[in-house]
Parts: sequence; structure tokens; C-alpha cells
Amino acid sequence: MTDKQKLTTGANSFAQQAGGDIYNKDPEDLGIIGEIFENLFERQKNGEMIITSIGTPTKLQNKINLNFDGHEKDVVVETFLSEDMVRRKGLVEDYLRTSSEARQDDVSELVSMIKDYFREVKKSGANVRTRVEEYSVLYEMAKKLLPESNAKNPKFQRNSIAIVSYFFEECEFGIKE
Repeated sequence: MTDKQKLTTGANSFAQQAGGDIYNKDPEDLGIIGEIFENLFERQKNGEMIITSIGTPTKLQNKINLNFDGHEKDVVVETFLSEDMVRRKGLVEDYLRTSSEARQDDVSELVSMIKDYFREVKKSGANVRTRVEEYSVLYEMAKKLLPESNAKNPKFQRNSIAIVSYFFEECEFGIKE
């Protein structure tokens, strides 16, 4: 199956789960987000994660202000609050909302994986409530989410950043109010 066929299949599968109403938002990005999550769910089944609970969201700008200063803050604001990233983050939220009922354990385990990636990249041991401080931490976390076959694909990279942005805003890692 070609990459294009995989994306179409992933988008169609996701659209069917969502009742077809979100398919028109952006089928290619939906397919990419679906493929990233399917890869992560498969990695979960191989024993990479522990179940935790999903956190409470805060406003993204406030969360950025708590975790970044100066130039690093500017980079995160420019990246996470861009129109394109806000749109992609909305697709992540849609995907998780439609998947969470059927795959609650997978989504909960994914939260644990995200936290583990933060600890690993940040070298913060067991503390996920450490200031992020550098955009590179988020970028390295996003790279860890990617299927190896698409690690250098810019579309996958942007959607992976959107996934990290979503979990950052949900207060799964970093300082929260």
C-alpha cells in the first residue's frame, strides 16, 4: 500500500468513526494524525506505557507564559498559536474525542507515553511538573511520536507537533496553574 493510500485509508477510517462529519475538514491531515495515533497505539500494545488519567485543560497562552521566557516563548507562541497549528490541534482533539470512547485505555496509555517522553527529553526524572523552558523539548517529543517510515516527512512532523501542543495545553506535562 502506498503512503497516499495509507493516508486515505486512515482518513476514511477516522471519518467513519466520527460519523463522517469531520472528514471534510482536511482528509490528508486527518489521515496523518490517524496514522500517527495508530502507530502509537500499536507501540502501546508492545508494553511501552502505563495507564494514567487525562488532565484538565488551561488556556494555551497562559500555559506558554508559565513554561517559557524570552526567545523560546516567542518561538512557541509563533508555532503553537499559528492558524495552521490551531487547525491541526483541533483535528487532534476531534480524533481523540471520537477514539476515546472506543479506545479509552489506549488514549490513557498514550498520556503516559507523552509524560515519559517529556521526562526522557527534559531529563526530569519522575517530575512532569517541571518548566519546559525550551522549544527543542517539544520538538524532540514530537519526533518520538512519529512512525519511523515518516520521521522526515514535513506533514507528519507538523501534525506530530500539533499532538504535543494538544497534550501540553491539556496540562499533561510542564508547569500548570
